[in-house]
Amino acid sequence: MWEALPPPAGAERGWSARDYLAGWLDGLPATGARISAVLGFCAGSVFAAAVADRVARWQADAPELVLFDPERPTAGALYAQYHRGAELFGSVLSPQEVADVLRRGQELLHANDDVQVFGPALSELYVSAGDTAFERVGLDPVRRAELSATFTSFVNWVVAADQLDPTPAWARATVVGSATRGGTDLGGRELRVDVEHVDLLRADAVAGVLSGLLSPVPNG
Repeated sequence: MWEALPPPAGAERGWSARDYLAGWLDGLPATGARISAVLGFCAGSVFAAAVADRVARWQADAPELVLFDPERPTAGALYAQYHRGAELFGSVLSPQEVADVLRRGQELLHANDDVQVFGPALSELYVSAGDTAFERVGLDPVRRAELSATFTSFVNWVVAADQLDPTPAWARATVVGSATRGGTDLGGRELRVDVEHVDLLRADAVAGVLSGLLSPVPNG
């Protein structure tokens, strides 16, 4: 089992999709490991498609691609994460200040919903709001930057994923979908499981489905 973890928060600043893929894959062919399957969840399914495509270039057979509730990055999804984060500042900022933070985020979204433009702008806005909130609870600049980096790192990852087109690989994938997400209409095989999206990766039923999908695949 090999897990493609993101780099430490802040270390990925300015990374493109190519940088993330290089960080995960450089040196892997030299190990001689055979990759039997690549799994992806939600927006991470975009990167999973790219990983599967690249693995297929150096080994004789392409790995299975299994996606759990795959979705493309969107500005709306980024704003939803920003909205949740801004509401958490309510224990420190005044209601009016929180409303202003939310309003400014909505203005950015309405001005340009291109993920490549909206993402970096939203990160700057979050850092500004977070710096004010974190300073009020007595955090020093280093600690404030570390906390903000958790959000900006996520945004950078989403912006990078938006640079990839997973459509061809997704059409060949097996999709495991939750009961709370609509059909993907990707053209590949789709299996529905009666669990909510938030429980998809921890449900026994899903583990059983995955085991069945991969059981014919020899271990690498």
